[in-house]
Amino acid sequence: THIALEPGEKLTLRDLTNALLIESANDAAVAIAIHISGSVENFADLMNEKAKEIGALNTHFENPNGLPNENHLTTAYDLAMIAKYAMKNKDFRDIVKNYTYIIPQTNKKDEARYLKSSNRLLYSTRKIEVDNKIIPIKYEGVNGVKSGYTKAAQQCLVSSATRGGQNLICVVLKAQGTNVYVDTHKLLNYGFDNFEKINLTYKNEFIKN
Repeated sequence: THIALEPGEKLTLRDLTNALLIESANDAAVAIAIHISGSVENFADLMNEKAKEIGALNTHFENPNGLPNENHLTTAYDLAMIAKYAMKNKDFRDIVKNYTYIIPQTNKKDEARYLKSSNRLLYSTRKIEVDNKIIPIKYEGVNGVKSGYTKAAQQCLVSSATRGGQNLICVVLKAQGTNVYVDTHKLLNYGFDNFEKINLTYKNEFIKN
């Protein structure tokens, strides 16, 4: 997917980031990488450094858009660590919770671009079957994050949801069709149904030996 960027076209970094995270625009990813690092290769090096820094154990990036490369690898665990880190950033959270965005006219485009996310957890009324119940794909409390698809990776989805002050991140990889949403619903439901936050102790509280 792309937003048909043209040579010499001028967009804000915010517009490009929205194109990347909402429309999954591969050309926006490359433009951002070149803007920041001068080349895709140099940017991939930064990505790999940051991934290790935030706890990814088995990830190696070759490009900023996730298109297939035999040396471009990650895991569900690592994507969860990356998403956890990214969701601490308010600008990131503000973008991925939305499923539409408008890029205004540019010096090369006379019409605005209307973007829409493929992360149906945010908005879709299409029905799926989860635990013998027919329900909409849209999931209560979802606030991100990112869907993805290639023939090699199949349907992939990193999602984030908040209920009752509890924040969960879910990663589903290599799913077929709407099963990516069925699996995500089941995993998030399991997390919310079986775990809760409790305070074991408080700051400056004395615990008897």
